[in-house]
Amino acid sequence: MENITIIKDGNIEQCRELCNELMAFQKSMATIGPEIFDAMNFDTRMKKSYESAIDSQVIVVKDNGFPVGYVFSTIENIESSKNTVPEWAPVENIEHYE
Repeated sequence: MENITIIKDGNIEQCRELCNELMAFQKSMATIGPEIFDAMNFDTRMKKSYESAIDSQVIVVKDNGFPVGYVFSTIENIESSKNTVPEWAPVENIEHYE
């Protein structure tokens, strides 16, 4: 399918606008700790996670060559603990939000 692209070259920059829109939407819908999303954007969330992951997959859906959606998944190593978050997560005090 020509409207679906599996990113194999690491060029996830085409997801920047969609990712930033997603972070803004999630903040607008958050009822607990919406300020957490203040520090979340493409660079601090998706790109950082993509670059630090053991493995990643990004699939972009396009309409007339313009990205309209994406699927992003990673495999990451994190400590096994109740309050552990991935290294990329911009959360300073996770206990505050439990």
